[in-house]
Amino acid sequence: DAPTASRYNADFRSRLIAIRESLKWTQDDMAKALGISLDRYKKYESRSKFPPYLYEKLALVTHRDLFYVVTGKNVRQLRPVAAVIE
Repeated sequence: DAPTASRYNADFRSRLIAIRESLKWTQDDMAKALGISLDRYKKYESRSKFPPYLYEKLALVTHRDLFYVVTGKNVRQLRPVAAVIE
């Protein structure tokens, strides 16, 4: 099942918090790394949709794979295309 937009956004917010906490960063640290205001960043963790134009920057500043940032899946978790088709 494909996730709904609200489920995706909730999962993304959880992933965003987990990434920040794994780095032992405060919300202010993350906001500064992304080049946005603290108030704006707090909204992304609590309710607002994280804008796609910041995905790449989030991956770069946190040293995370872009695919993981967007999907929550590690590349290693993916099945080969042939396995999906069969």
